[in-house]
Formats: sequence, structure tokens, C-alpha cells
Amino acid sequence: MKRTALLCLVWLAIVAVYAGIDSYYDFSWSLAPYESFNGTVIQALSADDEISAPIDLGFAFPYGEYAYNHVRISTNGWIGLGSSHNASYHGNDLSLFTPNPVVAPLWDDLNMDYGLVEYLLTGNAPDRIFTVQYTAAKWNFAANNLYDFQVRLHENGSIDLIYGSCVGEPQSASASVGINMLPGGSDWFYSVTPGTPHTASTTVSFNGVNEPIPAGTRFHFTPVQTYANDLACLSLSGMIHPTVGTVTPYTALVSNPGSLSQEEFVVKLYDSQMNELDSVTQGPLPSGGEVSVQLIWAPEQSGPETLYAKVVLEGDEHPANDQCPGLAVNAQVAGMQYVTIGNGNEQERYPMDFYFKNSLYECVYTAAELGVDDAYIYSIGFFNNFVDTINGATRIWLGNTGLSSLSADWIPSTELTPVFDGILVYPEGQNTVTIELSTPFRYTGGNLVMLVQRPMDSTCYHSGNRFYCQQGTLLRARYARSDVTSYDPVNPPAGSAIAMFPKTSFAYVPYTSADDPAAPEFIASLQGNSPNPFKLNTEIRFTLGKASPVRLSVYNLKGQLVRSLLQAEKNTGQHHTVWDGRDDRGKPVASGVYLYRLQANGFDASGKMLMVK
Repeated sequence: MKRTALLCLVWLAIVAVYAGIDSYYDFSWSLAPYESFNGTVIQALSADDEISAPIDLGFAFPYGEYAYNHVRISTNGWIGLGSSHNASYHGNDLSLFTPNPVVAPLWDDLNMDYGLVEYLLTGNAPDRIFTVQYTAAKWNFAANNLYDFQVRLHENGSIDLIYGSCVGEPQSASASVGINMLPGGSDWFYSVTPGTPHTASTTVSFNGVNEPIPAGTRFHFTPVQTYANDLACLSLSGMIHPTVGTVTPYTALVSNPGSLSQEEFVVKLYDSQMNELDSVTQGPLPSGGEVSVQLIWAPEQSGPETLYAKVVLEGDEHPANDQCPGLAVNAQVAGMQYVTIGNGNEQERYPMDFYFKNSLYECVYTAAELGVDDAYIYSIGFFNNFVDTINGATRIWLGNTGLSSLSADWIPSTELTPVFDGILVYPEGQNTVTIELSTPFRYTGGNLVMLVQRPMDSTCYHSGNRFYCQQGTLLRARYARSDVTSYDPVNPPAGSAIAMFPKTSFAYVPYTSADDPAAPEFIASLQGNSPNPFKLNTEIRFTLGKASPVRLSVYNLKGQLVRSLLQAEKNTGQHHTVWDGRDDRGKPVASGVYLYRLQANGFDASGKMLMVK
């Protein structure tokens, strides 16, 4: 392994091209009559919010770097490749990591209780076709309309989405149409926007389809050609919370989709500024083969960063798949430790209840569970299992307490320290939701109390959006929830005392002494932007640990400066700046992905935001 020096490059966003779904598929569309058929009816899908058992395709369906022999079909207008999907998901953002991979002819909250889902295998090898047909789908689940559509999976990897008639008008419709592919995220999906002409994007996920696609329309996803000399970097994995100054290993997965064996190539590791962090020479790699390549990185400062791996092959005929999607990491100060409290053997709507528009939850963690006498807490983690992806306003307070039970009353927010106030993304599926605190909290021993508020919202969500929890032995928690009353954490309502509390993780650094140079110093944090995606305006939030000069800028994906939002001295505390979607000349920018960068007293972090017009 060869370790390389950092290169001092001009700050860029993701400039180098990298692997994505367009490395594997092209999009087109055509018109042809809709042809229905009589196939095998899936009785279990004549219902609402159901998913089929795995169904044998009859052939190996090649899709990206993988091949699938089975599918699972959802009543909500999508088909999961493989047999791992286990929920019918009506949350329909193709850019998310779950569910994936899927083929989505009309992904929305549909209902098949009046209709049929059936499938049919036709043709002979190597030209077999597996077709799924939805007949009389209600769009959405309570509508009085009936919609027919199909999906065809060809043995050569081609995909067709085919649309028939729609009787009646959709109601409260907001569908996604397209496909996504592992590893998921931006650039690993095609999202179709019907229109004149029909278009598909790999960077903007559109889930606003609300009118029937004209009968006879066919969307085609066709495999791209293969090359003789072609290596692809598929993914990068490793520790997402590395420690400053500690050498940390990361693994890049490289494949050879080309027809020729490659004797020697180089794999490199980059940060978000495209500074080269490590470089390793590898080989040989036969056609169709894969190899895991270990790279290393020692963070020089704490804070968020995005790492990328890239394979370099002399004479590569298809460089579009050379660089893998980024791995988001958050470097921690030296000495960071972690504790997880609870086993998560139950699922409940604590600490955030999205089934109601407003909720308040408070619980106590004991000194024995925390296992440390004195520490700075840097982040909190909740463990969710959601059916929707929710961008939720979240407020959190922490405090030291001698209480072990909240059976008598709440501890109001005036007796606690605010540690987070912003928008969090609670992803669909099973995830760890990590909350980086705006200011590290000093825990001084005894028990710890946490107060969590979901401020009054205009929207409530599915009751299945739950967190992993467990029962305690004491009434250590209190909760209140309402669609009408906006709760004030300064003066909480009576609520109810319970023993249930969420499985929770804390990242902390043990405290030594106030004048110890090893004691952590908080410089700044970047909380992100809200709303995201946005149409007109979005607010970028950040926190400063001490007064310092601040620069906040917006860039496009070519690394070009779009807007200088802020360049001024700012005081300690929380701040926010609004971007109105215009450049430095005052002209509106186009829809797409943009990056914002915060620089303050040596702190340097960036984030992504999506403008959708």
C-alpha cells in the first residue's frame, strides 16, 4: 500500500464522474397499444398495503452488478427485485436507500381490493419475459378510479413500464415512476416526469405524478453496451465515526464489468474537496470479478466529511463508473466513546410521535446505564423502523437530575439545556437516526434526563412509524400528544407516566479537568437546511462555539460558486441564513442539487440541498 500526501486543490464539490444507474441503463419511451393478459393471480394482493411472497422469475434477471431470480410485488405499485423486501411501503422516494432495488410503474398509496395482480412468463431462453399486470388499481387507496398498468422484465435486463386505461380521476395522487438500484441514493435511480416529452432524472426524485399516464405509453430502461476495458468502483464502506488522529480503514469494492482481464490498476481515496488521501495498486482482476481494496484515512479535524473511492485504469473505455457514491462520515474528537441503553425488543411511537401533529416526551437514563461519571455528550442516536421517510422538526433538551422516576411530574425545559433545534431526516425502514448536538452537553454524574418535542405540524403520518423501545422497571418517562393542542415544554401538560423508553445511544468524551488541553473544544456545527427539497426558499442552520468570522457559500455540482450567502463576524450560538434560490446576480437558478459550505475558525463542512420547481 502506498500512502500519499494531501493535495492542496481548489475546493470542489463532486467533480469527478462516478458510477451511477446511467452506467447501466438508458431511458427512452414509445407508444404502442396496451395488451392485457390472463396470468397467475396473486390472491394475497387483492387487498390494501400487502406484499407478495417471493415469486420465481424463471430466469436470472441481470440488474447492475447483480442478478435476481425472484421478485416481491407490492400492492402500492412497485416490484422489489430479490426476496429481501418485507413491507409494502407507500412512501415513494426513489432516491432513498430503502426499499431498493425496485421497479416502480406507479408507486403511491394504491389499493387492490377491487382489482387483481397477476404475472405471466412468456418466450424461450435467452429471450424470456416476466410480466406483472395490475388491473383496476385504486389510485389512491380510497379513490373511485380504476387504473391498469404492467411491468415487463426481459431476460437480457431490459425493463418496460406499460400503461393502459384509467377510468375515473385519481384522488390525492402523488406517485413516483421509475427504477432504483443498489447501493441507492443520488445517481442510483431513474425518476420519470411524464410530459411532452417524457423525461427521466438520476439526480432529482419526482414523486408528484398526479395524472394518469396516457394509455399506450411505454417507458423503456435499456442496458447500456459493455466495454473491453472497464473497471467500476461500486461502493465504499467503513467506520462512520472515525477518531481524529487515528488511522481508520475503509474498504472499496471494485468490479470488472469489461470483457478483458485487467493486470494492474490503482484505487484512490478522496475527501469532499477531492484531496487524495490514499492510493493502492491492485491486480490482476478477471472479467466479471470483484475485489475489496483496503484504504486508510486519519482525520485531522472533527466534523462531517464525505469520502469517495475511485479506480484508475489506463485505457478505461467507460470512466463514468470509476468513482463510487460518497460515504458520509463524522470525525469525532479523540477519546470518543459510545454507550447504547436498551435492547429495543418492542416498537412504539417514542420519543417522537408522528401519528399526531404534536408530541412531547421525557425520560430518565440512570448513572449505571450511562457508565461514566463526568463527560461531554456529543450526539444522541435513536433506532427507528418507519414506513415513511419524514423530515421532522425536532427539539431536544438534556439535563442532570437526581430523579430516577417521572411519576410525579415533568422536568420543564427551563431546568434543562437546549442541545438541538432543527429538521431531522427519519428515513423509511430500519435505521440509526444520529443527532449531532448543536453544543456538547456537560454531563456531571447522577441520572440524565432528556426532553424531546415534536412541534405542532400541519401533517400527521402513518401509525407504523415507530422506534425500537423497551419497558423499564420504573415510571421513568412521561408523554403527551395531540392534533389540537400545541404543547409548551416550559409548562408541559399533565400527560401520562410510563415505563417505556426508546433504545438510545450516546457518544461522549470523558471529562478530565477544565484546564486540561485534552478537554474537547466545540468550534462549530452545521445542522443542515430546511425544507429539503425546497421550491422557493430554504433555511441553513449552524451553531458557533465561539465568536468567529463565518463564510457560507452555495456551489453547483461543477464546483462553481453560485451564491455567497454570508461573510461576516458572528457571535457564539445558533444562527440561520435563508437562500432564495438565486445566484449572486439575483437570477433564479435551475432545479437540481446544490451544495452549501460553512467555514468558521478552521471548521469546514458542507451539505447537499435539492431545489425542485
